[in-house]
Amino acid sequence: MLNIQVLMQRVPDAALRDRVREATVFMPLSPAGDTRTWEDRRVDRMYLCADAIAALGAYLRVESTPARVGRVEAIRALWPFPDIGSDRETIFWEAED
Repeated sequence: MLNIQVLMQRVPDAALRDRVREATVFMPLSPAGDTRTWEDRRVDRMYLCADAIAALGAYLRVESTPARVGRVEAIRALWPFPDIGSDRETIFWEAED
């Protein structure tokens, strides 16, 4: 996830950087009090990944950024941090061994 966040710094589109950073932050983590099952969290990670890929693909094709699907909006709503995706809120995540 850190590699993606670092590589995204080369992208001049701030909104795209925010969107991909937000997805990479939410993929490995769970908010406090998360009641989703492991399987639900796994599926949610796939939705976040697909959202980031769709946004990157649209950018590369010089198309409008697609709207987030409802499931991604629901995942985002689990988190109480409104600007977690912004350049001001870069978060580094390291897997536990």
